[in-house]
Amino acid sequence: DRATGRALHEIQAHRAGIWTVAYSPDGREVATASADGTVGLWDSADGSERRVLRGHEADVFGVAYAPDGRRLVTSSFDRHLRLWDLASGRSQVLAGHEGHVFTIAFSPDGRQIASGGRDAVVRLWRADTGTQEAELRHAGGVFGLAYSPDGERLATSSVGGEVELWDLRRRERLATLGRHDAVALAVAFSPDGRALVSGGDDRTLRLWSTDVTRARPMLEPHETGVNRVAVSPDGKLIASSGHDRTIRLWRRDDGTTTRVLEGHDAIVRAVAFSPDGEQLATGSHDQDVRLWRVAAGAAERTLVGHRGPIFGLAYSPDGRRLATGSRDRTVRIWNLASGREEHVLEGHTSEVRDVGFSPDGELGASGGGGRPAPVLGAAPPGA
Repeated sequence: DRATGRALHEIQAHRAGIWTVAYSPDGREVATASADGTVGLWDSADGSERRVLRGHEADVFGVAYAPDGRRLVTSSFDRHLRLWDLASGRSQVLAGHEGHVFTIAFSPDGRQIASGGRDAVVRLWRADTGTQEAELRHAGGVFGLAYSPDGERLATSSVGGEVELWDLRRRERLATLGRHDAVALAVAFSPDGRALVSGGDDRTLRLWSTDVTRARPMLEPHETGVNRVAVSPDGKLIASSGHDRTIRLWRRDDGTTTRVLEGHDAIVRAVAFSPDGEQLATGSHDQDVRLWRVAAGAAERTLVGHRGPIFGLAYSPDGRRLATGSRDRTVRIWNLASGREEHVLEGHTSEVRDVGFSPDGELGASGGGGRPAPVLGAAPPGA
């Protein structure tokens, strides 16, 4: 409820944990992917069930809406993707992978789907027909992939630590940019597509130019593992958080450290830039959320209220509120002008791993280890 901040709906969504939560592009629907093998579609306004999508034979691990919101692609431990027509609820099986499918994405124009998994192959599919267009073979299992903003290139990361860049028109590898010393878990393009950041199990971040195939000097940024990475809205800064209780800010253009933010007393598990890029929010196992002024590298405020480690952070689109999720099973909405806690949103039966706002900022969704998937009122009247 917008007036009280209470959960609008506690949706008894699944019989097992929820892996992923996603809003549709227009914010009117929430999709939940579950270990019970189903995908739930929920009306974000009233929490009612629109449809339960059944067909996978194992955990549904990934879910992604097409940019037009008319289709949904899901990936599963049953080795298959399913491409769903949301008007009819019918699906097409995209078969070809020979192991778990770890990562999926629609291209920016919605015409193509990329998927990668344990079988060391990235498969490209036509989104209109579901037919496979190409295979991009890797030396080991693929854990991360990302389309460039213009959709012309694909970046991948794999179990052998390789970070590779692919030309999607020619369907060929442009370059192996380099290699982490352990599994390369994730990749992301900067907003302008000129740089790529990767994170690995070797405790390092590496910043790559998509024009010059060499790593920037991002050597051992944290004394222990890297937990989260965020890119500023203008693409000029990268923030990383680690087990060493610090947050580090890096310049994208030359890879140099601009700030080391210290203050948390435990592992830092969550990091997010405000929409204007002027503020950074971080969440830690010390149960605190800290707000930092990016330009000065100085702590502005500590938000105290959670009674467990912080796992999820999300700014509202207007930057006026922050949603936080914790092992204490709550989502808290904070007014950033006053630093006060506006609402404590309860409903989860286990830790809250992820939080997010709808595009209009009116609603928030959260996902965790328990059954319910609350759809929450995020703003009080007149906001």
